Amino acid sequence: MTDRGERETCRLQPARGPKAGIVSSSPVKVRVPKAAELVANHLREQIINSLIPEGESLPQEAEMIEQYNVSRPTLREAFRILESEGLITISRGSRGARVHLPKVEVVSRHLGVLLQARGVKLDDVYRARALVEPPAARLVAERKNTADIEQLNAIIEKERGSLEDDGRFSLASNEFHRTLVKIAEVETLCLIVDMLNEMLERHLLSLYMSGAHHKDRVTARRKSVKAQQKLVTLLEAGQGAEAETFWRQHLEAVGAAIAKFERIDQDIDIARF
Repeated sequence: MTDRGERETCRLQPARGPKAGIVSSSPVKVRVPKAAELVANHLREQIINSLIPEGESLPQEAEMIEQYNVSRPTLREAFRILESEGLITISRGSRGARVHLPKVEVVSRHLGVLLQARGVKLDDVYRARALVEPPAARLVAERKNTADIEQLNAIIEKERGSLEDDGRFSLASNEFHRTLVKIAEVETLCLIVDMLNEMLERHLLSLYMSGAHHKDRVTARRKSVKAQQKLVTLLEAGQGAEAETFWRQHLEAVGAAIAKFERIDQDIDIARF
C-alpha cells in the first residue's frame, strides 16, 4: 500500500466508440483515497465482519506498520478515523487499540450533530417516532405471536415497578419502544427507532436531572403504562389497524405532555447528549 498523506485526483480520458456521445468530453476528477482511509476501511471491514472479535486489541503499531507498509502517522490517522466511529478505543501502554462493535449511541450522536446543524427542533424527533412506530405495531398485531406479547408484558411490569425512578423508568420505557419494533422484524426500522429513542431518552434524562415537575412526571408515566397495556391488548387480539391508530395517537399525546415540562420547539442541543 502506498503511503500518501495528501488527497489525490486522477484524470480519465473521454470515452471513445459508438456511445461516446453520452459521456462528457471534459476530464473527470476521481478522488483517490488517502492511505490512512484505506487502512481504516480494511480494519473496519474486519471489525464489522467479526474477523477481529469485540474486546480484542489490535496488533502492536510496529506489526501493523509492517503489515500495511505505511508510516506511523498514517496508521495513527487510520486509528483516529475508527475511534471517531466508535469502533476502537485507544489507550496508552501495552493494550493499544481495543475493538468495539458499532453501537447505536454513536450513530445517534452523529445524527444529533447533523440535525442540530440543520436547525431541527426536538418536536420533529417526536413526530418522526410517531410516524415510524405505529406501522410496526400493526405488523406485530398481524403476527399474533404469543412470545411477542409476553415480552411486552414483562417490560410493562418493569415500568410499573420503577415509576418513581427516572433512570430505571426511562430505560424500561425505551426497551418497550425498541422491543415493539424489533418483534416486527424490520431491522432497518428497528435501527431508526433505536436512534430516535436514544436521542429522546438522553433529552428526557437531562430534563429529569433538574428535579422539576416530579409529581407530574409520575402521573404521566402511569398514563403511558396504561396506554402500553391497551396497545398490547390490541396486539394480542390481532387488531392491526386499531393498534396502529391508537399508538400513533398515544405518541402524539406523549409529545404534547413532554411539552408541559419543557419547550420541545427548541433546537436539538447535542451538548446535552
